[in-house]
Amino acid sequence: MKFFEIVPSNLFSILASPNKEAYISSLFVIRKAFKQEMSIRKDDLVAMFIGDMES
Repeated sequence: MKFFEIVPSNLFSILASPNKEAYISSLFVIRKAFKQEMSIRKDDLVAMFIGDMES
């Protein structure tokens, strides 16, 4: 289930743009990355973004 099927799209005004799905997905990727390690390389984070977008 997608995040904005559960939560109203205007709950976070910063996430009320046409790209809101990409923004929220990116936030979840960043959260997951920092739960695994305290610091993360930019290349690793970019790879995680790409992997998330492909799935």
